[in-house]
Amino acid sequence: MRRIIIVISAAALSGCIQVYGPVKTVAPDSVNASALDSGTTLATKSVQIGNRKPEEVYLATQAFFQAQGLAATVNAKDIGIIAASGNDDAAGERWLDCPGLKQTQNIQKIYRIVAQIWHAGEGANVSVEVNGAAGLVTVDGNDKIKPVACASTGVFENALFQALKK
Repeated sequence: MRRIIIVISAAALSGCIQVYGPVKTVAPDSVNASALDSGTTLATKSVQIGNRKPEEVYLATQAFFQAQGLAATVNAKDIGIIAASGNDDAAGERWLDCPGLKQTQNIQKIYRIVAQIWHAGEGANVSVEVNGAAGLVTVDGNDKIKPVACASTGVFENALFQALKK
């Protein structure tokens, strides 16, 4: 378990920005062309907040999830991870971009949001990943529209980072 946490932390730390003061987001989502070819997109955004403790940032992130109507399926304060998933149509429309869909009616979008908070010496690092899938499965269980991978629109991450600035 400890090795998994170390590996996840090392991966998350690789793209962080160091800022002492208000939150500053990473440049717009950069998507690797080869990742698009393989059907996966990169949607992780990370920031460093230099003037707040990780515990305070964790509680603010938890409150933001609740304000968005997300019930956290993972809420592990000791390792700093909050995660939620669901299939709310309104949330899926706001948070997910599914460019591979040819049909837009009766589409079911499933989202997954993971936030991780950890120490940054002075302050806290915050990493957020939003992704999901969209398709149409009928009552009999048949795929009427094959599922496609969806990337983040950036709306959730930007709203969270704005909330953490306060």
